[in-house]
Amino acid sequence: MAQHFVQEQYMFGSLGYYHIEFDISYLHPQPQPDYWAVVGGFMSDQNTPNTFVAAVRLICSDFAKVKCWRLEKLAINGKMILDRGQPL
Repeated sequence: MAQHFVQEQYMFGSLGYYHIEFDISYLHPQPQPDYWAVVGGFMSDQNTPNTFVAAVRLICSDFAKVKCWRLEKLAINGKMILDRGQPL
């Protein structure tokens, strides 16, 4: 789900790229229940390697649905893109 949110922000947000391919992502559970930090990488359509850190929270029981997840923080290449959550 974190990759979905990264793709949404990177491709359709203000960054405006059109194609990305993800590398392996790593989950880091946080002390709060249903809250994770996800660290990974991706390549953009310009063959540029990128990194991301996303904080995602499960907000309802159907984890397979996008609407049950909330992107709380997102940093791409060390730059904070979104910050609407509590500190990790």
